[in-house]
Amino acid sequence: MNTIRGSIEKHINRSPYLRDALAEGIINVSSLARWLHRDVEADLRKEVSVDAVFMALKRFAAALPVAVDSGVDKAGAIGDIALRAGLVQLTLAGSDRLQSTLAQAMNHARSSSTDFYAMTKALHETTITASAGLADVIEPWLENERVTARRDELTALALQRKSSDLTRAVRALELPLRQLSWNGVAAVDVISTTHELIVIVQDSDVGVAVEVLRAANAVRSPRKEAAS
Repeated sequence: MNTIRGSIEKHINRSPYLRDALAEGIINVSSLARWLHRDVEADLRKEVSVDAVFMALKRFAAALPVAVDSGVDKAGAIGDIALRAGLVQLTLAGSDRLQSTLAQAMNHARSSSTDFYAMTKALHETTITASAGLADVIEPWLENERVTARRDELTALALQRKSSDLTRAVRALELPLRQLSWNGVAAVDVISTTHELIVIVQDSDVGVAVEVLRAANAVRSPRKEAAS
């Protein structure tokens, strides 16, 4: 890494967001060159002009592939978006009896096809995300368990995968989450199955989240030259 290009590549590759924004031409290259200038000089241990950094950065940006142009990144890889609102999420500390307790609770619950239920058992705790009605049935069974966190007013956004091959594709999870993050939407939780990617968000973020995901999945125009 004894070149300006090598130094630039090292610093840009540390941030996937920055790399993708540069590839899509939405970053002012002149400003970014000034921002990277001191880091490049430190890497090369010599003085380097901002103009030299700018030219190397511009060539580097022009060679970057746009995320939506490769593999899973192609528009339309994710199909319809289905919503399940009115969810509650409970996180419980692990215990020897918890799984059998939950099984008994679900046996007593009368769920419908519109209800939502997902359970994630980790090493030290278990998280349950369920429709509010199901949560009301389950909670009395948990009186001897330790609830470490509770979240209300949640919605599940279920993204239909058009191919099961997407479960093995690079960035299959990162792309939709990146779009949400860029637009200020925090994912409370993410649940993945072979043909669905489910993102749990706060009810207040649903409108923005749906708009962002639909726009990201639409056919996009070719990349424009990076702004200078």
